[in-house]
Amino acid sequence: MIDIPTLIKKLPLRPILIAGCVLMISVFTWYTITRAPRVTHGFVVYYTNARMILEGEDFQKAYDYDYFNAKMREYGIQEIMDVPHNLPTNALLLAPLAWLSPEETKVVLSAASYVCILASLFILLRLHGVRIQENLGMALAILFLAWRPLYDNIYLGQIYAILLLLFCFSMLGIKKAGSTVYPLPLSVAFLFKGHGAVPMLWLVVQKNWKTLLVALLSVLIVLLATLPVFGLDAWGAYISTVVSKLGTNPTDAGTSYQTINSLVYHLFTYDPKWLPNPLVILPDFIVRMLSYLLNITLIVYVLVSGHRAYGSARVASYSAAVAAGVVTAPLAEGYAFTLFLPLIVTLVIAISKRFQRIRTIGTVGWISLAAILVLASPIRYEFLPYATFPLVLLAYMKLCAGVAVLCCFGRMARSPYFDQAELRS
Repeated sequence: MIDIPTLIKKLPLRPILIAGCVLMISVFTWYTITRAPRVTHGFVVYYTNARMILEGEDFQKAYDYDYFNAKMREYGIQEIMDVPHNLPTNALLLAPLAWLSPEETKVVLSAASYVCILASLFILLRLHGVRIQENLGMALAILFLAWRPLYDNIYLGQIYAILLLLFCFSMLGIKKAGSTVYPLPLSVAFLFKGHGAVPMLWLVVQKNWKTLLVALLSVLIVLLATLPVFGLDAWGAYISTVVSKLGTNPTDAGTSYQTINSLVYHLFTYDPKWLPNPLVILPDFIVRMLSYLLNITLIVYVLVSGHRAYGSARVASYSAAVAAGVVTAPLAEGYAFTLFLPLIVTLVIAISKRFQRIRTIGTVGWISLAAILVLASPIRYEFLPYATFPLVLLAYMKLCAGVAVLCCFGRMARSPYFDQAELRS
């Protein structure tokens, strides 16, 4: 049997970790520089929305597919078609940059994402009292910069690196008892992309009513303040064309969307073009209720698992709520798993501390590490879009790994992975 502690001691661990850090920062920097000017789908929606606001367009028309794509052509985006589906307030993010060309805006957004990613890493390390010079700090930096969703975020011009930093700021507030600052980044994340509903439920379970009130009031104030910019008609168009159909279209069940909702619709809905091989065809109402039930069950499990936690366990509980918001969203592509990083860092540190205490990490620790490697890896899960069950589950490996990590958190929150002094008796 392999003696892992002895094997680790014999390895020249520190030089390996230093070399790994240098390699990964070089690779990530090179990737960002080379991909930054490329205009892609996803980014063009952000840019077009922002440009329409900047030029005083009727934002209600932003949800008209033909009009929206015509505006993209007008703004110099010729070879990409995309579907407008973001919150109206999402347009505020790039509005200060939209006077630039699409390529220039993409470069600025990529640079901002790069800075946000590095800042998030250092905040998370500081949050847990880990120095980058330590072996654990360097190992976490390597894992962080090898995280495939970050690369997808850079390439596609997504804003999840910015959301990651916002959630990291909110976690700093959680660590400081009595702080009421952390709901503000949470509110901004909700206004930009709709992420934050599950963390707000976390506040309910924690009975932190004051913080929840600050978060909700912040959202309400922004909505009212920007109403003259967007107008009620734009919100009506968003609700009628996006919200009412979100997650229920056949295209929403494609394997590019790694969510519980996508998997349920993929298995139980038939469409001759997009879903030709369901496991069983069920009535649409039943499929929708099944999706709701599974999503609610996972959210409740995550929230209840950490509702009595203190210290690092409390931070893990909040970060699990952030991560749960990804897999339980109606739509979430691979780059959205960027928001799993706070939970991943927290769990890896907890596993490391357990190993230092009792020289073993346990079954749940091994399962967690295996799932983390799947999430980090560059697996192209879209390669089996029309496979039959059970082979199609391989196309949802990111989703399965994400759910596994959340379930492992629930088990770890009730065990010695976190210091018992940090758990309420």
